Amino acid sequence: WLLLLVLGVWSLMLQGSYEAFEAAVWTPLLWLQSVGVLELLFAAVGWTPSSVSAVAMQLLGRMINVWLVSYQVPEVRQQWAFVVMLLSWFTVEVPRNLYNAVASKPHWLLWLRYNLFILLYPLGAATEAITLYRALPYFQSREMLTVRLPNTWNVVFDMYLFGWTFLLLLGPSFLFLYLHMFSQRAKHLSRSTKDH
Repeated sequence: WLLLLVLGVWSLMLQGSYEAFEAAVWTPLLWLQSVGVLELLFAAVGWTPSSVSAVAMQLLGRMINVWLVSYQVPEVRQQWAFVVMLLSWFTVEVPRNLYNAVASKPHWLLWLRYNLFILLYPLGAATEAITLYRALPYFQSREMLTVRLPNTWNVVFDMYLFGWTFLLLLGPSFLFLYLHMFSQRAKHLSRSTKDH
């Protein structure tokens, strides 16, 4: 995540375009976000202290945004919301992963882990919603990832309707994750205060 943050910021500083940002981070993001499925496994077996439900919700949202939205509709990758969404993800993931990786947790890292999300979670969720919303007309006009009847499996799927449904679920999902992080923040920062 740190590498993606550096590549993304560097590309914006040097070339100042959404295209340069996308070129710098897109392929590594696909790999890194896909490998993120392991985090769900690690939480399930207790290797990380993360909540399985919180990890699953965040992972599902990001996988949908990366693979079903941004990958399928490359036009959204050339917009400010996509850039801000990824910069929010990268910035919040660096201290979170570092915090989970180190045995001794310095106070500054604890502080970053449990304070950056206050701004970055709403920013990330809002730009995820904007990115998805901007992809909806493409899903509808191109009938992307849509299966109509009749077909061999007798199955119907409409990506445009799925996109709207997911967009409507973003609010409650965000609220669940945000409140979960505030409870984690209270628990960890109060424990830290007692230690000092």
